[in-house]
Amino acid sequence: EPRSTARKVSVSVVGQGQEPRNTARKMRTCFLLLTGTLLAAAATTQKPPTVCPPEVSALCPPEMGEFPELYAYPDDCSKFCKCSLDGLAWEYDCPGTLLWDDELKTCNYPENVDCGTRPVP
Repeated sequence: EPRSTARKVSVSVVGQGQEPRNTARKMRTCFLLLTGTLLAAAATTQKPPTVCPPEVSALCPPEMGEFPELYAYPDDCSKFCKCSLDGLAWEYDCPGTLLWDDELKTCNYPENVDCGTRPVP
């Protein structure tokens, strides 16, 4: 009768089963920290939406195209107006010290922007 030479091998890994738990705990902690940071930032920088002056909203097309229409805010070079589906133009702030570049339709560094008659804050 043939004799089997196979042996049972038992492998024991220190901390086995703990790594997924630790990884999940770390991920949960990172998620909570990130969420808290984002909420704190939003709470301190968000302001209620403001409609741009009527003369800017009058420029908004009756139907939206593929990209929204963007216009300079007439009384502040650091702001711009973005047309929405409701036919109104809404006010937005350029971040930090950037100014609205109406030629490029984006916020840009002050040295690259000609504000014309729009006041610089």
